[in-house]
Amino acid sequence: KKAGSGKKRFYEDLSVAYSMNAKNTINTVDSLLFTNSTISKYMQNGAKHTIPISLPLKVLKYFTLSNSLNINDRMYSMSKDKYWANDTVIQGSDTLINEVVVDTTWGFSNALDYSLSTSLGTKLYGQVNFKKGLVRAVRHVFTPSIGFSYNPDFGSDRYNYYDSYIDGNGREIYYSKYEGSLYGSPPNSKSSRLTYSFANNLEMKVRNRKDTITGMKKITLIDRLTFSGSYDFAKDSFNISTLSVSGNTRLWKDFSIQYSSLWDPYLLDSEGNRVNKTVWSEYNRLFRWQNTNWSLSLSYSLSDATFDKDKKSEVPAAKPNIAGEELDEMNEILDDPVGYVDWNIPWSLSFNYTFQYRTSESYPDQSRAIVNTYVQNLGVNGQINITPKWKFTFSTSWDFNTNELGFTNISLYRDLHCWEMRFNWIPIGTRKSWNFSLNVKASILQDMKLNKKKDFRDN
Repeated sequence: KKAGSGKKRFYEDLSVAYSMNAKNTINTVDSLLFTNSTISKYMQNGAKHTIPISLPLKVLKYFTLSNSLNINDRMYSMSKDKYWANDTVIQGSDTLINEVVVDTTWGFSNALDYSLSTSLGTKLYGQVNFKKGLVRAVRHVFTPSIGFSYNPDFGSDRYNYYDSYIDGNGREIYYSKYEGSLYGSPPNSKSSRLTYSFANNLEMKVRNRKDTITGMKKITLIDRLTFSGSYDFAKDSFNISTLSVSGNTRLWKDFSIQYSSLWDPYLLDSEGNRVNKTVWSEYNRLFRWQNTNWSLSLSYSLSDATFDKDKKSEVPAAKPNIAGEELDEMNEILDDPVGYVDWNIPWSLSFNYTFQYRTSESYPDQSRAIVNTYVQNLGVNGQINITPKWKFTFSTSWDFNTNELGFTNISLYRDLHCWEMRFNWIPIGTRKSWNFSLNVKASILQDMKLNKKKDFRDN
């Protein structure tokens, strides 16, 4: 708007974006690369345009109405038609009989789809305060949301993206004219869903002597315990989706617990197949338990700062203006976060233990059984500056189920001022390989490099 102040208009929150992705690929051997038959048979190309439009609105002060329109446009240089060959058909060098014949039609072809969605959400707060004791307050944040989403059936005849043929057994087979294309096809089914989500956060404040300002510390007991599902009006059966329940908590800094489960509103037959009959109609319950997942993660890190009290107590000064070498270093991290080498850490060692437990139902021999699955893994990562210019890093893991080492990677790095050298080695496993590279650091000269490698795919 012209004036920077004043009441905000609703259309100022309107957001429109655009992105485009285009590809052209050929997968064949060198000797056949530029032949007409190879281009017509193995070349794939296309472009996908994506336009998301969103407009959040405030309703009755405490509610947010989020509206969005997503448009996807796929552009291809070919489309496919299929029919059943009852008689002998010669296609190129192939003679076909009693099988599907695929005709490729060259020329510009366009496939557009769109979807609409809207949701209404708010936040409700409840808090209980205590005047005495270790716990001084408990707060519950409830975040309900209800919405609606819609996309038409782009498989209908009016859009001409899908077609069908009758096979040798008299069955009608539906197929997409863009089957196997780079960016897929529009959805071939109508969706008209009412969605719901109820999220819960539970926190408490406890006394903390280390905090000299407030004397309090916040602890998250339950983080995002969410119940979500939907009802599809466009389906003629199984309209109700499964109920998904998920949440996590972090009891202390390096220990977290994640939980998820699925609950099915429909019954199963004796072979474990879903039937279009609700659990409520039989047992007066809303849902039937399907599976549960628990995941525990415990991490611990050691470094030179762990044993250096002076280093741990250092508080870095604020540097609002970044320029010169610091700006170059920040750009280097943003351009290549994986390849960036931090020389400020002389050595570090970290451990990460994960434990996963999954329980689900199964129906072997037409009888219900509960299947329990356990997964335990210990990961170790480390790095050390051998000299001011040499750095050694490694990562590995131990699988307690198989009692074997998991993915292991060893890396050696040498700073050569304007150049750099890297050696990566995967000594065990299906991805066993090594890679040596010598290259110029400057991104503008990234093609000045020497690479030698032995890949796990090499003979």
